[in-house]
Amino acid sequence: MQAERTAGQLRYDQTVTIKALPRPKVEPIQPTDSENRVCGDDLVSAMDRQVYKTPLFMIETWARGQQEAFGQQGPAIAIEKSYRKWEGTAHLEIESPALLSNEGLKLHFSVTGNPRYMAQPHDLVPIYLETPTADTKKPGERQLLVVVIEPTWDYNHWEIRVEYTLQQLATILKINPGGPVTAHTIIQRYRELGLRAQWLGVADQQKVQVNGVRHESGGLDQKGGSGKLRLVPYTLLELAGTENRRNTSWNMSEKLNTSRPVFNTFQEILQGGKEMMTTLECEAEYRLAREGDLDQVIVAMNKLHDDGEMQKRLGILKMTGEQKVYEDTYFDLPTPYDLLANRIVLRRRHRSSDAGGTYLFALKGKTHQDGEGRRLRLAAQCQLKTTALTTTTGQALLRRLLTDDSADNAVGRTMLHALDHVKPVINRLKQEDVVPALTVVSNRDTFTMTLANGTQIDFSADKATGQLGDGRSATVYSFEFGVGHPALTQAATTGGPTTGGDGETTKKVSVKDKIGQFEGAAPQIVRPYHVPADLVNPAVFTQPDYQQFVNLLHAVVTDVFQLDIRRLELGGNKAHDLAKLLGLI
Repeated sequence: MQAERTAGQLRYDQTVTIKALPRPKVEPIQPTDSENRVCGDDLVSAMDRQVYKTPLFMIETWARGQQEAFGQQGPAIAIEKSYRKWEGTAHLEIESPALLSNEGLKLHFSVTGNPRYMAQPHDLVPIYLETPTADTKKPGERQLLVVVIEPTWDYNHWEIRVEYTLQQLATILKINPGGPVTAHTIIQRYRELGLRAQWLGVADQQKVQVNGVRHESGGLDQKGGSGKLRLVPYTLLELAGTENRRNTSWNMSEKLNTSRPVFNTFQEILQGGKEMMTTLECEAEYRLAREGDLDQVIVAMNKLHDDGEMQKRLGILKMTGEQKVYEDTYFDLPTPYDLLANRIVLRRRHRSSDAGGTYLFALKGKTHQDGEGRRLRLAAQCQLKTTALTTTTGQALLRRLLTDDSADNAVGRTMLHALDHVKPVINRLKQEDVVPALTVVSNRDTFTMTLANGTQIDFSADKATGQLGDGRSATVYSFEFGVGHPALTQAATTGGPTTGGDGETTKKVSVKDKIGQFEGAAPQIVRPYHVPADLVNPAVFTQPDYQQFVNLLHAVVTDVFQLDIRRLELGGNKAHDLAKLLGLI
């Protein structure tokens, strides 16, 4: 099976069909500020293409893997490329649920990139099929390079359909049943698979370097909220069976549909197709006494934003900033306000730019401190239907959602964990409706700093004003660094690459380990949410991106703000502070 290029796109011996839709009448804006590029085949010798993971090498790797797995009869792959306006960076999306039947497995997914951030002269995106592993440090093991695509600024949205026969799927998954392969054969071994896309490229425009992972989306751990292929619906029993394994990713999320028990129970108040997310929030927040102190911090951050040399000295590869205004409505039980008194945040966040129907409901629960000044907070969020708070039936279901301890209910588990020491409050939540208690308007200057390995550190300087219905108000000033949304590359979150065959150093998994993950138990799955035990796992503080966070925090406070971090007042819960200032608690 030969791999060749035609007109800058991919053609694989008639195995892959690519159709280009007409571009829009309004031409997409060509990227002008992208710092990424691809190390092309013309920049290195043929001998070095493997080392540098050039486009042609990746294509040849795909073709070789297809031939080794399937011989000359490969799967049907159809690609449709078009332009789509996209405000994010880059994203893999499962367009349709995986369809497994005795005819085979049908996949339908898309890859979309923002032309503003694309590599030059094009993106280079390998997409892998992966399976769960017994290794808790590695969310998925690569089994096959499904396809390699090269999006451009004018064709940034690629929809891909792949059809594997059951025998081809059994070959990919290394299943040898000793007889006919059926769909049941597959799900006895695997209840879920993953699709992971990686954007390869080089950040330094001046040097010839290896194409490394600049961004990642999808996979069994669902970076960006997409990438998992459930072959059968979840059961509460199998989800509960994963709770001895720690999820160390900062964010775990999944779009809700009928494969999730929590959605089936609460779909009258939960929006389908929207994410339920849990987060291990690792933040360093500091209170400031005056607005003038906050202004000085903002001025210093703007100077850093404009000083490329200072950024390089601090290890910042890219820095962006913007101003935002949030309006948060905090909900609580009627007087006494027990949630705010116990430092629990239950809020709806609103921005003027929100799409219609948005009702982002967030819960911030218990904070764990490890004795060395390091803090983690467990948080959960989902999109509610507005009827959850406007009808008697909706409020009754919301009370159940907040106090239900079923395995799949990350929101209820987070709330019950936070209130474990004050069980009378749990009893109130089961019987009384939550009501709006406090409105907080936050004016924020935010900056995102990208470090090596794709780690992103968020910074915000915040003027937060709490308001009551009777006109009373109070304001607090603070700034914080957060590592709650970092690690776009897997190397930053797990300390090493996923097992694969694209030239990276791979970690070998013994045959015994591969077999052992299925002995005496159901197949391992990646739990799509955190549980309270994940909060007290010291392993999260050994991750490389956490150390990057600590180093940058101290460097910016010391060198940019010219402040002594030891003398700063620790913050941590603005709503609690404002509630005290306003006499609510």
